[in-house]
Amino acid sequence: DIIETDPTASLLNLYGNGQIVGIIDSGVDTGVDSATEGDIHLDFDNRVNYIHVISNVICNVYGVSCTSADDLNGHGTHTSGSILGNGTRSNSQFQGIAPQATLSFYAAGDDDGSRSIYIASLDTTMLQAGYNDGAKIHSNSWGSSTTEYSSGLAKRMDSFMWDNKDILIIASAGNDGSSIGTVRDPGTAKNVLTVGASQSNRSGSGYGTDIAGIASFSSRGPANDNRTKPDVVAPGTNIVSTRSSQLA
Repeated sequence: DIIETDPTASLLNLYGNGQIVGIIDSGVDTGVDSATEGDIHLDFDNRVNYIHVISNVICNVYGVSCTSADDLNGHGTHTSGSILGNGTRSNSQFQGIAPQATLSFYAAGDDDGSRSIYIASLDTTMLQAGYNDGAKIHSNSWGSSTTEYSSGLAKRMDSFMWDNKDILIIASAGNDGSSIGTVRDPGTAKNVLTVGASQSNRSGSGYGTDIAGIASFSSRGPANDNRTKPDVVAPGTNIVSTRSSQLA
């Protein structure tokens, strides 16, 4: 209701049909979309076209194991549902923004379900994999520990968009508010669409229900070179979305 998804979709017939969305995140439910036992969340069933898993060799460098696309953290399943969940599990009560789109998912979380996302060869492997799959919209709800532009991730995203002008990469601003200048790399990138969090009208989280207000945790701009970031904000508190079946 707040961002007027329903009337916009109805008026323009925009439900994501024919679109492939790329996501890099912790994993996506069971990590398997097939007709066999252990199949994926019903909101994504038969709509995860491609699933990639980060090389375990890379994760071993950090003393962890990454062998599966299943989601023991829950973050990747939640973000995927917010984007393209079709509401099957809730009798269509809760749907994502593009419920008819399909998914290219790159699992970059570890087998322990930690909060870490392991980004390696972001431009040449991870983003490229989604692009090769046909994803022209790519969502990234994670960030590094720095607010600098020069650290590499933001530059690599900018370079990828410059070289592939038919893709839109979206990055989160980060959760380091409420001080100014707290947008995290790669949300500091120049070419990507950086998204911050506003308050929703659902109560219960303690973050408030002022839909014109910014969530207290949401990172604020400007970027270190005074560019305006984030570019837009959308509700980020008390969000109802898909839950990984791999969680206890």
